[in-house]
Amino acid sequence: GRTQAHLAHTWSLSIEEQFYLIWPVTVLALYWALGRTRKAAVLCLAAALGIACLRTWMQRHGASWERIYAGTDTRGDDLLAGAALAFWTPRIPRWIAIGLGWAAVVAMIHHVVYGYMLSFHLEYGVPTMLVTIQHPYIYRWIIMLGVLLGVLNDPSGLLARLLAFKPLAWIGVISYGLYLFHFPIVFQMVGMGYS
Repeated sequence: GRTQAHLAHTWSLSIEEQFYLIWPVTVLALYWALGRTRKAAVLCLAAALGIACLRTWMQRHGASWERIYAGTDTRGDDLLAGAALAFWTPRIPRWIAIGLGWAAVVAMIHHVVYGYMLSFHLEYGVPTMLVTIQHPYIYRWIIMLGVLLGVLNDPSGLLARLLAFKPLAWIGVISYGLYLFHFPIVFQMVGMGYS
């Protein structure tokens, strides 16, 4: 019903829970089996690409958007990409780091604008899901890795200073909570005729 729809977005809590229960054991196993963190990072990226391929295959073979959007096995690539960087952060020349970081920021802005433009033409309740499926998930974590590599290899640069801006950092700290609380409010406002 409508009340359940207000809480539909909390499915993401289960993904987080599974990650934090399973990942520590996986990390220990990777360290024990591989020893070198670079190998573990490559394995994480390979698994992330495998998930991206699985999701594309499922989409092309008629899987529902609910299955693709909410499945643990179809959302793990974001988490694995971040984990790969935690295992091993490659050192790259500062000028490449600067270019990579800012290129990722431009790509992020494009991603957000694309999503809003697409959702503008679709009915409420479907846009976010369609944007996420039609605009590849892999794009998001490539952007994330670009920003992180840029900042980690140029920690005193402009991009790092902007991301360390206290109000922005504070929003980052509470961003998941904002996500959980804003959706029911927006859903209720749309139901009351606001757009």
